[in-house]
Amino acid sequence: MRVLFIPGWYPHRGQPDLGNFIQRHARAVATLHPVTVLYAVSDPEVRSLEIASREEGMLTEHIAYFPPSKPGPLARKKAWTKLLDLHAAEHDVLHAHVLHASLLPLRRTRRKLKLPVVISEHWTGYQDGRAAALPYPIKLVMRAEAKAAFRICPVTEQLGTDMRKLGLKGQYEQVPNVVNTDLFVPPDTPLAHSGIRLLHVSTLLENQKNISGMLRAFKRALKDVPAMHLHIIGENAWTATAEMAAAMDIPRSAIGFAGPVGQAEVARSMAESDALLLFSNWENMPCVISESFSCGKPVISTRVGGIAEEVAPERGLLLERGDEDGLVNSLLEFARTKQDYNGEMIRQYALDRYSVPGIAKAFEAIYQKALRA
Repeated sequence: MRVLFIPGWYPHRGQPDLGNFIQRHARAVATLHPVTVLYAVSDPEVRSLEIASREEGMLTEHIAYFPPSKPGPLARKKAWTKLLDLHAAEHDVLHAHVLHASLLPLRRTRRKLKLPVVISEHWTGYQDGRAAALPYPIKLVMRAEAKAAFRICPVTEQLGTDMRKLGLKGQYEQVPNVVNTDLFVPPDTPLAHSGIRLLHVSTLLENQKNISGMLRAFKRALKDVPAMHLHIIGENAWTATAEMAAAMDIPRSAIGFAGPVGQAEVARSMAESDALLLFSNWENMPCVISESFSCGKPVISTRVGGIAEEVAPERGLLLERGDEDGLVNSLLEFARTKQDYNGEMIRQYALDRYSVPGIAKAFEAIYQKALRA
């Protein structure tokens, strides 16, 4: 079976982390079947269309870089036409990711190759209103492509519910994001530190992640649990977050910061922490939660998106969005009960649900059904 991936986002030389969760899906499927990824993106550094190709086992990526131009859609269409002409033939299944962002190449490829289609969805825009604000003609085409797909695979059940509310009718089957369970592992020996070590990993975007509310609640909890420490790893304005914490007079000894770091460093920090802390206003199912479970660590989070589907009482604590009093109480409760969490059981849950073999087999079963339909 040969699988053609058409992602709306994908890591490339301008944004090496963009859509890395889609790349993980591709790598997982490629453990069982050959996968070809086609992606087109504008690049101000190129003067004419350039296609960069890379092979990794049974995964082949072809990324077309085209110069920004007016009108932009024409340049993108030209890039996609070239990719399809060169690399799209002789596949069995078409797998698109992020419907609104992959919509036009998906539609063009489906009509040209007449393959069964699977659509994976990851976009938080279904929750924060961005999907509803899309132009009506785009939503009409999204509805048509959803209806034509063999399966729609949101990463959470809640995301599927939100997609249906937008009129995206079809056959839904949830398949979660992938976790590298060989990298995200529990510590080799019991943690030596005393007190409570919390970890926050995110983009640090205030409107979504509610960093200020998290810091205010953390400062209040410190009064009762002075041995609590929060380490923040951020992709964006981590220095501004550090300045925010200083302005709140959070003791420097109680908080630490790091800018963008690699997956190995995130995994090490998780293994050395007692719990992951999130206080988001909206999410689907952040990969960091799955990664925390893979390390055998519980999660303290707001009950938004699909998070409540995964964070059961034996794997953490949930509170309402924006509830700073609730976060303070949750932090104090965790300080009292952290020894009650079973790290081995949390780790096993991650292995059963998010591992590369598990996700690969889930998609393979869907592909096989699509080919028999």
